[in-house]
Amino acid sequence: MDYVDMPEIIRDYMVYIETIKGSSPATADIYYRDLRAFFRYMKCYKFGQIKEDEIDGADISDLTLEQVKSITLSDAYQYMLYCKNERGNGAKTQARKTTCIKQFYRYLANRAHKIDKNPLEELDPPRLSKSLTKYLTLDQSKRVLRNIDGMFKERNYA
Repeated sequence: MDYVDMPEIIRDYMVYIETIKGSSPATADIYYRDLRAFFRYMKCYKFGQIKEDEIDGADISDLTLEQVKSITLSDAYQYMLYCKNERGNGAKTQARKTTCIKQFYRYLANRAHKIDKNPLEELDPPRLSKSLTKYLTLDQSKRVLRNIDGMFKERNYA
């Protein structure tokens, strides 16, 4: 992917995660979409450069390093609240977006040396609820074992 609709600073990061970090194309695509959504939100709500109804198709290629530097921890939490309330994102999606944004700012501070201090170092993901493991009853287990069939019956029975 060429990421032509992204500013150079984000394009450089995308190259970094695909080549140096060895991320899969699918992971890179998710990071691309998450960063694009984050900076579209910032262009609308922090910088006032676009209207709310234009946020989904907004161009962010003109985003400057100064704007990226100006984003605060509070801005990121506002974005996460927006994702939850306006976009209907669940905790897992919010956690993924939080990780993406934190990793981008960590790259800017520690690898690219474009910012002196990572303003989102303390950005915490939402707490994920832990579900209990659901076990089969003895009768359910026996039923499953009785229904094993096919070419790999012995292997599957094991």
